[in-house]
Amino acid sequence: MKAVILAAGYGTRLTKDALKIERLSENNNLNNATLKKQGFLFDLDDIPLQKLIELCKIVREKPKALLPINNETVIDSTVEKLSATGAFDHIYVVSNATYYDQFESWKQQSSSKIPITILNNGVDIPVLGLVEDKDQYEHLRKGLLGDKINALEKFKIDDDVFILAGDNYMKNVDFKPIVDLFQKKKSIVITYYDVGDKQAIQRMSVLNVGSDGKVKDFVEKPTLADVERLQSTLAFPPLYMYPKRTIPMIHKAYDALGNKDGNVIQYAHDKTDVFALPLPGKRYDIGNFSSYISTIKEFEEL
Repeated sequence: MKAVILAAGYGTRLTKDALKIERLSENNNLNNATLKKQGFLFDLDDIPLQKLIELCKIVREKPKALLPINNETVIDSTVEKLSATGAFDHIYVVSNATYYDQFESWKQQSSSKIPITILNNGVDIPVLGLVEDKDQYEHLRKGLLGDKINALEKFKIDDDVFILAGDNYMKNVDFKPIVDLFQKKKSIVITYYDVGDKQAIQRMSVLNVGSDGKVKDFVEKPTLADVERLQSTLAFPPLYMYPKRTIPMIHKAYDALGNKDGNVIQYAHDKTDVFALPLPGKRYDIGNFSSYISTIKEFEEL
């Protein structure tokens, strides 16, 4: 079985946050009040000032998957968990052209027992340009679904495959129950967690899971009416296990519904069995600077 880690994002929210903090520091205006005013959910009592400035520089220079947490990178935690299952014989990592060399360097230093191959998706965008004028460059980005299709084609993957985003810290997630369910059902398998908020889930995907573990209904970026109809606030993280026979559905979903990652499940769930289980453990979404600091605090002494 193969694993594909999608790590071609640019971390624009993180970079924006880092620039805000650095500008506050340059103007001698970095304090708890200004951090709160800028919307940050931490203050200088949580992290030493020097450490904060160092992290800003790291965030500006590295992709999210290579950010450091607890003496490892975010992607190291994913590789470790994949290795622990004993189910995978190759790991493929999708990078953009901007950070490709950094991923190659990481691979050379990785202690992974599973062979790793890095794919350059060809997208090379100036990070600061993307932060300042997202619309100018947005058409160049492939998105998670586009990168998923690109990886399957470039690597000629003809096997069962586990595809997951590379910007989540997975230290406390156990992949084995996911793999076990997949091997038992031989069907598409995803995971879910309860957002518990009808407004927040409208920015995500909502699913309804039957007592047999099958996905009964699914809507990408639902309206409030969709959420009410499904009577659910269950969302799913970007973790997908696909049997080899279902891989063509990924292409069909792209053609039929467009380039949103959840569209594959929306397309597939009424055409084939899709099983879902509660996410086995806690994942840490490194989406913005506040969540990055919160994760570091949980695993490190600051």
